[in-house]
Amino acid sequence: MRILEELRVINPNIKFLLENVVMGEKWQKILTRAIGINPIQINSALVCAQNRNRLYWTNIASVPVGFFGDLECSIPQPKDKGILLKDILETDVADKYFLSEKMIKCLQNHERFNKYTTEPINSENKSSCLSARLHKMGNADTYIKLDKNGNVKQNQEKASCFTAGGNSGGNHSDMDVILQKEKIRRLTPKECERLQTVPENYTNVVSDTQRYRMLGNGWTIDVIAHILSYLT
Repeated sequence: MRILEELRVINPNIKFLLENVVMGEKWQKILTRAIGINPIQINSALVCAQNRNRLYWTNIASVPVGFFGDLECSIPQPKDKGILLKDILETDVADKYFLSEKMIKCLQNHERFNKYTTEPINSENKSSCLSARLHKMGNADTYIKLDKNGNVKQNQEKASCFTAGGNSGGNHSDMDVILQKEKIRRLTPKECERLQTVPENYTNVVSDTQRYRMLGNGWTIDVIAHILSYLT
């Protein structure tokens, strides 16, 4: 808000875009009052295989509505491309992305891991949000479980959403699982790029750890491109 206010002094008509997670109504109203426009809510699942529900405050394509002329963004929802998790998975995955038997046993004793890997992600076959903490073992990771033939289970056809904060605040939605009967593996950095609609290997100039962090902290490119397409 400080940056936006300083820039508005220079250019009152400056265009802006702020993204944040879906939050409580109280805090959403506080942000809305400060920014001066109601947000639009877009789920990245419309344009990719990742379930990433976000609020976007922007004055791009803003219009006054209601008796008091409150500003709202008129940008429509992106077209649903119908992309599923199975559409973005790599077929030849390096052994380093598969968990050892020791780690699998450890995870099997993890209450939250078992709870969120034995039931469908949600009724729309979307999985939860990928975390920037994918480089860490534990319940903030995104794992893929496959059946005995190496195929993704039918009730887990969407990938989860990248977030920077893992399971902070009691939100379990950032733990995704894609299964395999005898094996469990992580999503690869390239698969994560595909989930964020980032060009393949765009982040391969750094370590896997940093790739996961960058992708988890980033925007879904196709959602941002959709919003910016309404600039006039």
